[in-house]
Amino acid sequence: MKSLSDGEKIKEEYFNLCIHDIRTGLSILDLRLMLKEYEKQELYWECAGINKAIEFITFRLMFELTKADSKQFNNLNINYETIR
Repeated sequence: MKSLSDGEKIKEEYFNLCIHDIRTGLSILDLRLMLKEYEKQELYWECAGINKAIEFITFRLMFELTKADSKQFNNLNINYETIR
């Protein structure tokens, strides 16, 4: 197995830290604000980790919302002839 570069290790460390922060109450907005601050400082590997966490969390939230609402969508009838 290929070992991670120093930059990739930083990225994974910041990803894990952000996931932990979200689990303990930090908001996605807070992560986005943090990302902007790191961008200003040109800390690109740290930004990559934070961005990866934001994308992961956003995807998971959308997935869970869709899964929760799937019962409503199962009963949805669409007449495609009227959409055209």
